[in-house]
Order: sequence, then structure tokens, then C-alpha cells
Amino acid sequence: MLTNKSNSGYTLIETLIALSMLLIIAAPVLSGIFRNNLTIDSERMITGIGILEQEARRISANPQEMLPVKKKIINGKEWTIFAERSGTIIVQYHLFVSHNNKRYGEIYFLQREDNIKK
Repeated sequence: MLTNKSNSGYTLIETLIALSMLLIIAAPVLSGIFRNNLTIDSERMITGIGILEQEARRISANPQEMLPVKKKIINGKEWTIFAERSGTIIVQYHLFVSHNNKRYGEIYFLQREDNIKK
């Protein structure tokens, strides 16, 4: 009795060659995508730190104008600055900045109460 063998489908070697070709093409593309995301996050961290430095200087010079939450638009992007104050003789300020609900920077600084103008 003769059997009909069907040659439909791919061999293991053909599948491995196709997979390796796909990986050779996909590796640089995926690497570029991840590198681009890291660059964007780095730029946002630098911007966030700059915002915090400006806000810390402003609060240090005039603490009465400190707001618990402040919005700032930079290059068309909205940043949110959160500020907390605690202490009496030595006041501790805690500031952090976020963009799209992700924190990009945080800063603490201290100031003596007698340096705060009333």
C-alpha cells in the first residue's frame, strides 16, 4: 500500500533562517526606538530639574508666594510643580515636578525662619 506524503509546511531549517533574518532586521529598529525614548526622558529630567531650581530660588526669595500646586507651560507642554512646607524654626521645603503624571525631579531645601520675610 502506497502512502501519499504531503510536503506542505516549512522545515525547521527554513523557519530558523526566516527567524534569524527577522531578528537581524528588527534589532536595529528596536534599538533606535528604545534609545529615542531614553533621550526624551533625559530631556524631560533636565527640564524638570531646571523648573525646580527656578521655583526653589523664587520660594527662597519670597516664601509667602509659595503655592502647593502650580502649573507651568514650557515648550507647549504642561508641567505641574508640587510644593510642601514643614517646620517652624528651620523650614523644610519639598518640591517635585511632574509631566503627564510622571515625576521628573525632586528637591529638598532648608531655610531658617528668621530669614523669611513676614
